[in-house]
Formats: sequence, C-alpha cells, structure tokens
Amino acid sequence: MGRLGIGSALRIGDAVYVIDVGDGAARQLALALDPELTDGHAFEGVRAIFLTHLHSDHVADYFTLLAYGGGRGLGGGGTIPVLGPGRRGALQPAVAQQLAGEPEPPVIHPENPTPGTVDMTRSLMAAFALDLNDRIRDLGDAPLDTLVAPRDIALPPGVHYVPNDPKELSVEPFEVYRDELVTVTATLVSHFPVNPSFGFRFDTPSGAVVFSGDTGPSENLVRLATGADVLVHEVIDPDWIAGRPPAEAQHHRTAHTAADRVGEIAERAGVGRLVLTHIVPGTTPAEKLEIAQQGFSGELVIGSDGMDVGL
Repeated sequence: MGRLGIGSALRIGDAVYVIDVGDGAARQLALALDPELTDGHAFEGVRAIFLTHLHSDHVADYFTLLAYGGGRGLGGGGTIPVLGPGRRGALQPAVAQQLAGEPEPPVIHPENPTPGTVDMTRSLMAAFALDLNDRIRDLGDAPLDTLVAPRDIALPPGVHYVPNDPKELSVEPFEVYRDELVTVTATLVSHFPVNPSFGFRFDTPSGAVVFSGDTGPSENLVRLATGADVLVHEVIDPDWIAGRPPAEAQHHRTAHTAADRVGEIAERAGVGRLVLTHIVPGTTPAEKLEIAQQGFSGELVIGSDGMDVGL
C-alpha cells in the first residue's frame, strides 16, 4: 500500500479551493472533478489555490496544475489567486553538517536562496518559457500570468517574525481570502525551519474545515481550529522516525505530529471529526494510525487518496 503526495480540495457546490499540490495531486484533482477525464471544463470551478509552505512535497505538482490546467478550464472563471508564504528571509543553519562535523554546504541560488510564492511562480514560468511561448504562439493558449495571480501572504502588523527562531510565534488567526462562499483565515504553524508555514481555516455556509499543513503540535493551530467541524491534520509514525538518520529524525520529531499526539490536539480544539492526511511514511498501515483516536472523543477518519469527506 502506498499514497501519493499531499493535496486537498474543498468543494462548495461548483466552487473548488485547492490546498497544496504535491506529487500526483494535479491528476488526483482532475479525477475527483472529472472521473472519465473527458471534460475540458472540469477546472473552471477552481476559485483559489492555497500553499501551506514551499517544501517540494507540497508544491511538486504546482506547475503541472498550471501548465495543463488551462486545457481543463483553469482560469475560465477569472484569474485565480495563489496564496502562499513569502520569502523566509534567511537560510537555516546547516544542522545536518553540524551534526556530522562536516563543512558548510554550497548555497543553491545565492541571489535569493529562500524564495516565496511569487518568486517561485515567476521562476517556474521562466524555466518553462520555451514551452509556454510555443503554446501561446502555436496553439493560442492563454499566458499563465492571465490564469493565476500569485500573492505572498503578509503577516499581520505587529507580528515580529524571526526566520530562524524554532519557537512558535504566537499569532491570532487572520483573514487572507474571502468571497461570497467562504472566508479563509490563516495562522503560523510549527514546522521549523520552514518559516513561515501556514494552516488554513475555511468557514463556509455548511461548516468550518481546517487544514493543518505540516506542523508539530501547535497552539496557534488549536486556536485556528477551535469550534471547527473538521480538522484535516498531518501525521507521522513515531516508530518510523526512530529509524531515520540523526538530522532527519530530529527534524521529524519537532516539525511533524506523531500519531499518538494528534488526537489530543483535535480534542482541545473541540472539532467533531479528525481526518488524518499527509501520512508519513505513505506505506503506514491504517490500523497503526488508529492510535490517533487516543484522547479524542470525536470521529477519526484515516485519509486515503481520492477520499471524499462531507460536512
């Protein structure tokens, strides 16, 4: 048993809101909206894309969605906002090399080594300029910058963000998007060294759904999720962590939430349903994740690819 990369979508009627676009997520979205893969308008309902953070396992299919989405109607309802973190502002310390007693590693793209969502989108368009220009001139495709409008999420005034501080910065949920169907609020979550990383809450006419993004146990997330109907939360197998190399194990212990701790988070937030997602490793048997029910009095759902969870 295995699972594809992380990607979620919230559907309200014909409107679709995408949260992260990991490996395989673009095709999974297509299958969810158009199981026969015959509808050239299946993506017309996509209203906005939200990126919790810019680790490759959360954005690997971002460009795939943009490049091929136009053929399925992406942007047909108007330019789509893409909301995600801005520039980190500083490289993290070289922890792996320090633990191994090795010298500092080279820096990739030293001119801007910690790009944000706007930077990433522009760089992807530049990298694929030959293809994109050919498709515009030869096939009449719409330019990507008319389909999507990337935006770096700005933190609220007075929030003193420090890129390499491992402590979670306390912040109240703040609004990042609104239309006639949904209000989206965000908070900072605990995924150091990937700062900023966000969790998102979607308040809809039918109820509230919260997506944790990648995070260790987070007080900010508990506040964001308080009173929500559904909490979609990442989870990691603690036994698997024990077998990883020292630097990787250290990261996973603090930057992710173990299966035996996620239930208490959902209980404190008072949610009715906890959906486990972004399960690491992807081969973890479902029965091993049932420990997430520990400390949680609501309904536990162990997520799987293509699962449809109603409100």
